[in-house]
Amino acid sequence: MELELEFLTPYMHNDWDLNKISTGNISNFGIIKSLIDGVAVITNLEFVMMGEILQVSGLEIKAVVINISEDSIKAIILKGEDIVKPGFNIVRTYELFKFPVTSQLLGRVVNAYGDAIDFYQPFKYEYSYRNVEIKAPGIISRYKVNEPLQTGIKSW
Repeated sequence: MELELEFLTPYMHNDWDLNKISTGNISNFGIIKSLIDGVAVITNLEFVMMGEILQVSGLEIKAVVINISEDSIKAIILKGEDIVKPGFNIVRTYELFKFPVTSQLLGRVVNAYGDAIDFYQPFKYEYSYRNVEIKAPGIISRYKVNEPLQTGIKSW
C-alpha cells in the first residue's frame, strides 16, 4: 500500500477533520497524545502489530510499538524524542523492527538502528536483517541439579 505523506505536517492542525483525508485508510494515521521518557501514547491508530515500526510524519523519526490496548498504543521513540511533542501525527510503515546481523557487529557500539556510533570506520559489508521480536528457542533437555551451588551465603 502506497501512502502520500506530503500533505502531512508534524503538528496536528485543529481544523483537520481526519475523516476527510482522501489517501489511505484512516487507521494508518495516529496522533501522539502524550510523551513521557521516550514512550509515546498514540491514539486513532488501528490494526497495529507488536514490534511494528511507526514513523512520525514529516520527520525521519521512528518508533517501535511495545504495548497495544483497546484505546491507545504505546511506542518507544528510537531517536529524536526531544523533537517529538504531543499532537504530532504518526504513520504506520507495515514493517516489523529489524536489526542488521553480521559477525562484524562483535565488539562494536551501535545505536537502535544498527548504525555504528563508536570511533571506528563505518560498516562496509553486506548484512542481513533479523526481526527483533522472534519466538525464543526451546529449552534443551538437561540433567537435574544434583549438587548445590556454594555461594558463601548462609540461610537462617
